[in-house]
Amino acid sequence: MMNFYLLSTAIFFALLAVLIFLDKKIEIKGILIMRRTKKFSKFIDNIANPNTKSFKIFAFLFSISALLFGALLMLQSLDVMPVVTTSIGAGSLCLLIFNPKLFWKVISGVAVLMCLFFMAYGTYSLLLSAKAIFSGATTQSGVQIVLPNPFGTMSSSSGVLLIPFWFWIIIIAAIVVPHELFHGIVARSSKIKLKSVGLLMFLFFPGAFVEPDEKQLKKSKFSSKLRVFAAGSFANIIFAAIVLAILSCVVWPSAFENGILITNVTADSPAAHAGLQPNTTILYVNGKLIKASYPEFVSGRGFLYDEIKNVTPGDKIVLSSKE
Repeated sequence: MMNFYLLSTAIFFALLAVLIFLDKKIEIKGILIMRRTKKFSKFIDNIANPNTKSFKIFAFLFSISALLFGALLMLQSLDVMPVVTTSIGAGSLCLLIFNPKLFWKVISGVAVLMCLFFMAYGTYSLLLSAKAIFSGATTQSGVQIVLPNPFGTMSSSSGVLLIPFWFWIIIIAAIVVPHELFHGIVARSSKIKLKSVGLLMFLFFPGAFVEPDEKQLKKSKFSSKLRVFAAGSFANIIFAAIVLAILSCVVWPSAFENGILITNVTADSPAAHAGLQPNTTILYVNGKLIKASYPEFVSGRGFLYDEIKNVTPGDKIVLSSKE
């Protein structure tokens, strides 16, 4: 039987090969394929310029998105990321209203601080993961390379995570577009010219780039260089927070039912004595509806925390499987 997912992937690469063959402006350097253009440079210039309408629209959407989605996340969990996202949204909105000329300078300064924090936190997390692996506490790899699966299935092994090809393409676009866009915006706001904007492909890995004037970049202040370099990762962090908020507060509640499914009950356990049966969906604890949030689902922990946080040993609880 024909695998239509594999067929669609093959058609995609066939069309891509035709485009590469027909486009005379494409540069091929070994396993690297590049296509430069100056068409989007004007667009980036307009967003970087605080006197343009494009800047005002983009800055407003950026501020409101960070503010609203950060606030939505705060309603579910008063964690570090929701607070940071909300603060960035509120602060950038104030800058847009009262001093738009400082907008990108302040935002890119915050980007540097956030990237330094996540560099330190990421290093610390990797060291903890390495310690757990070498001590034998876990065999799970701390990081995995995410690769596309042309057959449309998902699987995981040591150090490698395979996801459906089209999901992978969407994720790559969601990472690359804001990343490179913010590199370009901050470079232009720092008076560094852009020589070109373009797409690239390394083997079958797609990507994009903005090409700043290297001479101007080298002559710029150290702080300006840091702002330009940090801008891309900062955009990815904020975009990830917004996507998480959309999934957690909009998509998740409408796509998944409330409650927790009991798949197994240990014999002679308190749950068994209470009459719980496998394949039972518990909807309420002491009359409170169980709502499994998206962060709980992703992390695999935190279930029932809100519902039983005030319960102490010896207390009786009432479980209900009917609405």
